Amino acid sequence: MDDPSGSSLLFFITGSLILSMFCKLAKYVYNNFSYTKLDELLETEKAKDKIQKYMTKGSDLLIATSFFAVLSKVVFVASVVLLFSKNAQVKNVHIMYSVPISFLPLLFTDIVALYLAHRYSERIITSALPIMSVLYWLGIIFVWPLSKFIQFLDTIFIARARASSAVFERAILDVVSKGEEEGIFQKSEKNMIEAIIDLREVETKEIMTPRTDMVCASMKDSVSNVLLVANEAGYSRIPIFKENRDHIVGILYIKDLLNYWAEKDGDKLVIADLMRKAYFIPETKPINKLLKEFQEQKLHIAIVLDEYGGTAGIVTVEDILEEIVGEIVDEHDRETYEEIKFIDENSVELDARVHVEEINEQFALNIPVDEGYDTIGGFIFSQMGRVPLQGETYQFEGKEFRVLQAGERRIDRILMVDCNSIKQSS
Repeated sequence: MDDPSGSSLLFFITGSLILSMFCKLAKYVYNNFSYTKLDELLETEKAKDKIQKYMTKGSDLLIATSFFAVLSKVVFVASVVLLFSKNAQVKNVHIMYSVPISFLPLLFTDIVALYLAHRYSERIITSALPIMSVLYWLGIIFVWPLSKFIQFLDTIFIARARASSAVFERAILDVVSKGEEEGIFQKSEKNMIEAIIDLREVETKEIMTPRTDMVCASMKDSVSNVLLVANEAGYSRIPIFKENRDHIVGILYIKDLLNYWAEKDGDKLVIADLMRKAYFIPETKPINKLLKEFQEQKLHIAIVLDEYGGTAGIVTVEDILEEIVGEIVDEHDRETYEEIKFIDENSVELDARVHVEEINEQFALNIPVDEGYDTIGGFIFSQMGRVPLQGETYQFEGKEFRVLQAGERRIDRILMVDCNSIKQSS
């Protein structure tokens, strides 16, 4: 095979240098761009959806970009060495000069890439992501097994990190408990620290407002009707659905409505023109990750979807904060009831939405979990096979569950009584 000509070597040198600079630039902007600034820069929802589509396979794009970054540097250095070897007067020492010299252009392009990425990350990322996707498909034969190997390593290191994290968390809790005993921490402070540590263990479905309790409005409703709904409920953000609650299409911010109210006749305003895009999440998302997403994207509310894509409920920043600091009551909140209210030593009043795991833990019961229900109300409903009437009872492991309040389609309040105390009193 013939030696490559000087012109072909110059082509490889130039091409690999440009590719190396792009890969450095792309990796840096991907890891450092601001979602908030990018959202302000993109004008259409179509453009935002396109970027979001690329971001869903971001780890694979980064692996592909890193692969081509290494490959381009190898090609560049090899091409420079070959070019020197073809033209060097002293064949035995050309490598001594060519290798160090080849790193100078690479260093220069890296510095330029870092400067551009630092100044224009959000503008560059919109163009870089499609090219990164092309690189992924060009190198998929190498990138795919590399990606799987990295995922395998991740599972090993994540497992170890979780183990060490668990030890660290236990140490913190021990210190806090000791601090409470010595009067350094108050009980409320201890509870708050424990709640923060437990955030990653709590899924969105455990704190969301269920679909049946959601306050929504239809796209077909007039602005006046939506205002009445918002005023009656005391909410500043109302989910908007198209046909039914399984088809939420946006969120109407009342402040947006008021901004246009003075400019146009209120009755002429169209809900579809005023609502914002809804943010959808799965019901299994840990709330610590959800809180971070709320902070990054400056959101206050999200629509929770079940595994079939239907609306499971709604969750807000306030719901997450209440998981940390306890119930937050404002002037718009309706009368609230304690989820678990001890009547006496033998009877407890329960909110039907209390989770089965909490009941099992607090009262040493063994109610089955993962049986198609999450709450104590769901458990009783599944055991009786219908919505029980007020006053009906169900017994389980020495406890009698008496329905205190129930509607046509669900249970609201339950009284749990120790069966032994019932026998003694009779």
